[in-house]
Amino acid sequence: MKISWHIVVASGNCISKLITVAAQFISIRILIDLLGAEQYAVMALLLALPGWFLLCDFGVGASLQNYISECKVDNINFDDKIVAACISLVSILIILVGLIFLLSGFLGEFYLKPAVDLPSSQKTVLFFLSSIFGVLGGIGSVSYKILYALHKGYWANTLPAIMSLLSLITLTLIPPLIESNELLICIIIWLLPNGIAPFALFIFFGFKRFSRFPLAIVYFELWDRAKDFFLLAVFSTITLQVDYVILSQLLSGTDIVIYNIVSKIFILVIFCYTAVLSALWPVLTELLRLNKWDKVRNYIWRYIICGFAFVCIATAFIILVRGYVVNLLAPGSDIILPIGTLIFFGIYQLVRVWTDTYSVVLKSINKIKPFLVLVPVQALFSILFQIYGANNYGINGLVAGLIMSFIVTVFWGLPFAVNKQIKSNI
Repeated sequence: MKISWHIVVASGNCISKLITVAAQFISIRILIDLLGAEQYAVMALLLALPGWFLLCDFGVGASLQNYISECKVDNINFDDKIVAACISLVSILIILVGLIFLLSGFLGEFYLKPAVDLPSSQKTVLFFLSSIFGVLGGIGSVSYKILYALHKGYWANTLPAIMSLLSLITLTLIPPLIESNELLICIIIWLLPNGIAPFALFIFFGFKRFSRFPLAIVYFELWDRAKDFFLLAVFSTITLQVDYVILSQLLSGTDIVIYNIVSKIFILVIFCYTAVLSALWPVLTELLRLNKWDKVRNYIWRYIICGFAFVCIATAFIILVRGYVVNLLAPGSDIILPIGTLIFFGIYQLVRVWTDTYSVVLKSINKIKPFLVLVPVQALFSILFQIYGANNYGINGLVAGLIMSFIVTVFWGLPFAVNKQIKSNI
């Protein structure tokens, strides 16, 4: 029953992701109508910031998830680890808020460079608020890791779906009453729920289990493993999130809007697959704790084949309906979704299916060393390739640069590391 549990969770996750992405699609139409294409480009940049602030859990989320799964197999209480994570991350939150307050003026001006019509003071406020909501969501994301480890992963995607629907409803009802500061209010409406809700849940988990544990030992255990996950997260975030930074400096507002729309379309594809992998992660941890590598190897190939088929079908469908998508999201605009760009995004999704599958196997048993060797190199290549590609070939070049950073590093390195583990354990 434990092995089949993740299929139920993954199915629920996919439904929740569909709801979340549908809300994002509908919001594009509302936001472009309300703000116009130029200000929507600014909002697209701000909505990308929370991806950076997922680093604010400092690797504790993945470390805690694995500890809970291992403790369940060994029939050991894990409440002390949840409490230790909560106390330490809330302390870090206070420091981060102060740093963001001090740096928002400089970073806001740099990151929102395309917004030439916005005064510096407004850029500072927008960047500050977006960052604070991002920090709350990043630390709060630990609560989702706890839910997955407790075999309640369906809630980890149901909650964001509910928050997205709440934001969408509010975005539909409130804007007609707005007479000024539309961009600021839209940012608050969209980012506040997904920042506050997971953070409040995380505090609830810690408060519910609070007691006098020997936390000094637990802190060391938790953070000793978390530091590797954090280093991995830093370089992975640079690899995957630097695209909007490069867009903000090198490409036009129209390019940012096109990139944002295509990304939103394809994020559904990879979200569905990562939802399945997220549900599978604690199952793999339990299987590998029992040294059942044969079953793990079967999972790897089964999921890669299904993932490839899903991406190919989804990409073909997106190419066929691209005109309808533009008419739905931005009617009357000059926006075009080029077939070449859609194909590049499809190839990128195939690469992600391959690498993410092997990645979750290694993370489930805390084998982070291969990542620490490969991912820093990938992050460097990602920056260089994307800058070169964006400078010379626009959006297509940027996506191609991202793909190449995967091909020359983790695309072959992670399977090599997993196969090495299999050979040494079978």
